[in-house]
Amino acid sequence: METCAQSMTEDTPVLNTPETSKRSVRFALCAFLATFMCWTLMNFSSIMPSSSDSSVDNGSVAHAQDNNAPKKQAQGKPLLDYLTDGGWIGGVIIICSLVGFSLAITFAFQLKRDALVPPEVLGEVERCFEEENYEEAYQICESNPSFFSVILASGLAKIDGSYEDIEGSMIESGEIEANKLHQKVGFISLIASLAPMLGLFGTVSGMIETFDVIGKAETQPEPAALASGIASALMTTFLGLLVAIPMTIFFVVFRNKVVSTVLEVASLTEDLMARFKTEA
Repeated sequence: METCAQSMTEDTPVLNTPETSKRSVRFALCAFLATFMCWTLMNFSSIMPSSSDSSVDNGSVAHAQDNNAPKKQAQGKPLLDYLTDGGWIGGVIIICSLVGFSLAITFAFQLKRDALVPPEVLGEVERCFEEENYEEAYQICESNPSFFSVILASGLAKIDGSYEDIEGSMIESGEIEANKLHQKVGFISLIASLAPMLGLFGTVSGMIETFDVIGKAETQPEPAALASGIASALMTTFLGLLVAIPMTIFFVVFRNKVVSTVLEVASLTEDLMARFKTEA
């Protein structure tokens, strides 16, 4: 089979022209930029005052001036200020969120059914099997690497042997390719587990800071003196949960997608190679 594959001409069609690595880098870069822009726009919009707030402030000032009793208008705290309350730990959690959402967007493209089992490759391979042109089918799989084609090519490389050799080669290749997909999805699981741990670390750090202020105070401390540590503790916890919850959802969705695709590809390759079992 290997000598036949080497004798094939270079005119075999390459159906997936973009390289997988370059495409993955482009997806990751675009996803990271899109996520970063969403964070920036959200923070910017929270800082800019709305027209309704301005009218309320003007009316309050006029009313205060009329009553000769000026009062300070309470204003909501911008979202960016809340995020800065988390300190450097909150910043690390935000970075984790950017990386996590970028990976989620990237995997949404990479783990699509058409990316793992390209329809054009499947169609060409089925045509070659109908024509019993297994050498061309092998060359098509080698020229268009994907989850499906790599597993099928490993079986086609053993068609000169027994069906047990074909099946064993495909099972081994399938396990390797499935582990690669699970390793990819595992990064999202890592972020989902790391974010709440960072939040808990920030909570403990903030409480230590708060009790340190209480311990060093000769008199009863002012609430403002305790606010910084408490705010840091609560904000890091909030950010950790805010990141962990969607990351856990993404992990479960992508893991189930990988499992279903592995089962589908196993069924496809088994159906295609079943003819060699009957001939054996």
